Amino acid sequence: MDFFKNARLFDPYQTQYLSKQLDEFNLPNFIMTQIKDEWNIYIEICSELSHVQMKEFNLENWWLNHRVRLPKMYNVAHDSFEENQDDDSSDNDIIPLINDSESE
Repeated sequence: MDFFKNARLFDPYQTQYLSKQLDEFNLPNFIMTQIKDEWNIYIEICSELSHVQMKEFNLENWWLNHRVRLPKMYNVAHDSFEENQDDDSSDNDIIPLINDSESE
């Protein structure tokens, strides 16, 4: 279960459902040390998102647009995204999963 909770951490729309305390996540130390300095900035940016924007939301573009403000988190998220792209599967795209669950 920790794996899925931790993966949701890098989806800005999911942060509203997660703890705002980074220490409550069961992240590997090498990831925790990379993102801890930017965590509060990330939470603040995510809190400004509107659910109206979700239909046009592109996770990869969001991270590209925030890579200057969140360089360490961007690197972790980008590395994860690239690993998923190596699978050559569109089943790894979280946005369709979110949109599908909203329509039910």
